[in-house]
Amino acid sequence: MITYPPFGPSGYIFLAGLKDIGREDFLHLPRPTKKMISLGVAHSPETICTPLKYCVGALLTGIEMGATEVVFPSGTGTCRFSTYYELIRLIAEDIGYDDVTFHTFDYHLPFDLLRMFKSISNNKSTWEVFTSLLRAGIRNRLLDDVDEQLNYYRALEIEKGSSERVAEGLYQQIINTRKRRDFSKLKNDIPKTFKEKVEINHIKNPVRVVVVGEIYAVLEPGMNQDLNKRINELGVVAKTGVSLRKYTDIGAKINPFIKEPHKVAAKAAKKYLPHYCGGDAQHTIGDAVLYKKKGWDGLIHLYPYTCIPELIAKDILPKVQQDIGMPKYSLVFDEKADGAAIQTRLEAFINMLKRKKYLGN
Repeated sequence: MITYPPFGPSGYIFLAGLKDIGREDFLHLPRPTKKMISLGVAHSPETICTPLKYCVGALLTGIEMGATEVVFPSGTGTCRFSTYYELIRLIAEDIGYDDVTFHTFDYHLPFDLLRMFKSISNNKSTWEVFTSLLRAGIRNRLLDDVDEQLNYYRALEIEKGSSERVAEGLYQQIINTRKRRDFSKLKNDIPKTFKEKVEINHIKNPVRVVVVGEIYAVLEPGMNQDLNKRINELGVVAKTGVSLRKYTDIGAKINPFIKEPHKVAAKAAKKYLPHYCGGDAQHTIGDAVLYKKKGWDGLIHLYPYTCIPELIAKDILPKVQQDIGMPKYSLVFDEKADGAAIQTRLEAFINMLKRKKYLGN
């Protein structure tokens, strides 16, 4: 049985990809629980990035549940994420899980990804594996579309929970779709489905907040304490430009006519952070600039405890805020993150945005 780390709804990309290459013996882990996090903390270096502790706890839980293979990306880079694979493998060996096979690939190299998935496929040809990777990128775009709609409709829905039910149904359709024409139809159906099935309060010009930061902190609700949902429940539309697409979207990487969002953001950040310093720091700064130009009202910056690239971004954001007038709030997450404390600070920030937008002060 093969498993992989939980990554919010983006984890469905791995699930569908494994099914595409003929693997049905997969274990799709749930969002990190307190038990998983405690397990990860117990076996991880104390000062390492918080996402590693979450991944260690989740994957060790998966191994305890019977997984004998683990897929985890690695590769060169200036972020400590590049070392996660070796650390997790060594931690598992130290505990005594010597019979677990670890598979990795350099997330910067599409051909390395192709090689790895070919090696774990169920006798699939190179072409079949390649097309499955192309589908992974398409699925990622569609998952991002669903999340964008969810974080709009959930803020305005009349019947609480209706948006999440629609989103879950669409997630399953994305997992099960394989043909290109069906993907095209599904892309058109996503906004239509939300519009038809979710009744909303038609609020003119609602407050809109963009969520930026380190990729795991933004995309894994188990780590960020369901932040997007908390924002929506305050009547505020949320969105993020952060996505796994910069790793999964092979079609965009080989098509020179497609502008990848993270590259557009990095270009927008050049004035403040001209060089790549690891992680998602440039993306964070660039999105602040881009979303202000699009008229968004505020920015919430998420980062894990000890994340060096995002600490750099955090120190630059006040200058960006001063120059462009984008209100921002930074939230740090570790294994002790408390939802009640986050809620109090979040409400204060959102109330400030509402006063600024509707009352002008």
